[in-house]
Amino acid sequence: MRAAVVLLFAFALPVSAQSELELLVAQLGSNDYSARNAAYQRLLKLRNPQMIPLLVKAAPGYPEMAHEYTVILIAQFPPKRSGSALRKLAKSDSPHLRVSAAVRLLRSGDRNMIPIIVEALRRDGLEDATIGNMAMRVRSVGHPEIYAALRGRLTTDCSEMNIYSILDGFSLVNYRGAITEAQRIVDADKRSGPRAVAATYLIASGRAQYAKDLAAIIASGGADVTAFARISSQLARARVYPDVVIEAVIERAPEETNHYVIAAMIRFIAEGSKRADTKAWLEKMLEHEEGKVAVAAMEALAKLKAAPDRDALLKLLAHEDDELALVAARLLRRMDDASGLARTIRIAQASKANRSVAVQTLGEFRHADAVEPLIEFLNDPSVSVRINASLALSDTLATLFPYRRFEHRLAYDSNAPEADRKAAIDAIRAWWNDHKQSSW
Repeated sequence: MRAAVVLLFAFALPVSAQSELELLVAQLGSNDYSARNAAYQRLLKLRNPQMIPLLVKAAPGYPEMAHEYTVILIAQFPPKRSGSALRKLAKSDSPHLRVSAAVRLLRSGDRNMIPIIVEALRRDGLEDATIGNMAMRVRSVGHPEIYAALRGRLTTDCSEMNIYSILDGFSLVNYRGAITEAQRIVDADKRSGPRAVAATYLIASGRAQYAKDLAAIIASGGADVTAFARISSQLARARVYPDVVIEAVIERAPEETNHYVIAAMIRFIAEGSKRADTKAWLEKMLEHEEGKVAVAAMEALAKLKAAPDRDALLKLLAHEDDELALVAARLLRRMDDASGLARTIRIAQASKANRSVAVQTLGEFRHADAVEPLIEFLNDPSVSVRINASLALSDTLATLFPYRRFEHRLAYDSNAPEADRKAAIDAIRAWWNDHKQSSW
């Protein structure tokens, strides 16, 4: 599909502006994220008002994830051009497209959009994904009628993800009007995840008595990765960390079998625990056999400025888990210890899964030994690796040669001709070969 996008743009160059717009508008409706995003970025850059009627005609047939792109593209033009188009979309048969356009008009002051949004939110027979997408669109509007319609979706028949999304969205905008609905979920829903997230919303809203409910759900293992992420985000925003919940997390973590949940629990404890034994608990979690858990513990200790001593980090640097070794290398570097440089280079060269992070880590050393590997990574097939290599190289060369400015954009730019990219990389390599002796 990415090849198709490149082909589309290559073909678009010699054709008329109208033909290019038609091709891009069609591409905007792709189910492939990369293709859709590329078309959106190009349309945004063109800023051609002739796209408006094309978008209005095509948008009802788009997947929902392209609707907001459509609205943004139309809304970039002055109201005289965009207003009537958005009003047409606000009458669409697609509830999500209708809401996306109506919310944009409401934010510009058109209060006639309120009943349109409310009707769409209350419509029967909506798919769960549509409800979730509409909740994302309306959560920041701050209008009581719209929020009331959204609260009406918070029933025990509502999907877990939509309960999470709606309550977390309310928490994000500090809306405390869903107390009754959250209480009903805690009392009547048989699913532990929704009950945990609803109890968290109540705690964040000042109902401290629900901390015991949340603690009991966590202690029983009822909070999966997604639920625990919502718990953590809501309590972090409210800056509320009940002792009984902290205690439940600390006791549950050693029994938890999902490594991602344990890692999330470790981050939660590092953020909210005021217990005197927090550091000791985190150091114990460093011994966990799963690398992800040990990484989370090590990062948590670093956040608390209580990183393990150098000997412990050197031991972790030799661990077979590359992710764990990279964290150890970074922490050692913060202690002005470059012991992890050689291992980081080996990981970057051998591990595709960890290459992007390893290349980024190389830049933190700002060491001459990292320059040649970083130049090689400017040729990596992965765009993210090339970008990280360029940024790392910029940091490193700026440290080694503080009075010289370096330009690396052509070296990683996917849109640049291959010959130009190769010439840019060769120029960087040649310059380094001529000057590297002076960096030592």
